[in-house]
Amino acid sequence: MGTFADYSGEMTIPPHLRKEFTERMMKILHYGGMMNINKVDMFNSEIYLLSPLTLSKNNDVAFYYNYFEDDSWESAGYNAKKCVFWSNKVGGREFCDVVTAAYTLYEMYTDKIGFTLVNGELIDTHSIVSWFNHLFGTKYSLKKRFRIWENFEHILEKNEEYIDNKAILHNNIYSLLPDELMMYAGGTDLTDVLYYLNGTESLNDKDIEPDSYPAHVLKCRQQLESYFENAQNKDKAKEELWSLLKKNYNERQQSNGKLQDISATTLILSARIVVILATEILGLEFWSEWKELRKIVYHDEKTPVYASPEIVEARQKGIKESIPSMRTADFLYQELPYFFYRDEPDEVKSNPDY
Repeated sequence: MGTFADYSGEMTIPPHLRKEFTERMMKILHYGGMMNINKVDMFNSEIYLLSPLTLSKNNDVAFYYNYFEDDSWESAGYNAKKCVFWSNKVGGREFCDVVTAAYTLYEMYTDKIGFTLVNGELIDTHSIVSWFNHLFGTKYSLKKRFRIWENFEHILEKNEEYIDNKAILHNNIYSLLPDELMMYAGGTDLTDVLYYLNGTESLNDKDIEPDSYPAHVLKCRQQLESYFENAQNKDKAKEELWSLLKKNYNERQQSNGKLQDISATTLILSARIVVILATEILGLEFWSEWKELRKIVYHDEKTPVYASPEIVEARQKGIKESIPSMRTADFLYQELPYFFYRDEPDEVKSNPDY
């Protein structure tokens, strides 16, 4: 029980960036209010003093107290030799905010996929990155989080035990990006994620614009439905379809027979949407099939550009744009109900029923 934070990716920092990374990690902890409590004997009395965090002779640091929260939690720490941050229970206030910021720093320093988690669920890091830009004078953006499909595969891989719980997967996807940036995440990547989560049964010719991506997906679905309806052995038909997806562009272009129409469609659609549709039709779990196929299927499709040049340009600009900075006081601000105050607020002292 309790609140735990973590990082889902590799904590591997390139050697030439480790010094800067450690300096920024220590700055996060310092400005975030993490401190040590030292016991001192003075005049036959024990007193406790607060002191700033510093790296030990072993080049690491551990702590459990946050000055702004004025509370202690379970130990957390950082090893500068390995550039590894760790934590235990973190609560839900300033201590938690600073710990999640520490984990988010890894997102800024590696191109590999990884996310800050709280109790196993991905969190929106918009305010954290905004604080970084104030703290370090940087111009960080959230561009890595716009690699929607690659990120989604990472989420599926890390949440296999919840693969049947679409609500958890929905929450993780919507936590990838804040609402104000989600408009820039359009395109086939996000659409395929939503097709997987919500299904494609609602697609119909009446509501779809000709030659749009949904129109091509619907056509593929209809081809697959016909293919499996006419198959005497659906398991064998599935394996024959998977074999098609392992062929290159020229081989698929020359394909004929019962898979000819589907082969033509694969020239413009990704293998993943074909697998999403096929597993939906067959009642199979997409990820159990895709995790084995994803590295051996084709990736040479020639997908049309469905969005207008203006939309494409606007998306690219929004993706690359740095996040406006946020002051430390604003980042650490806590909106707590009045009944969480340790002392009785002046404005309610005269009201016995508050």
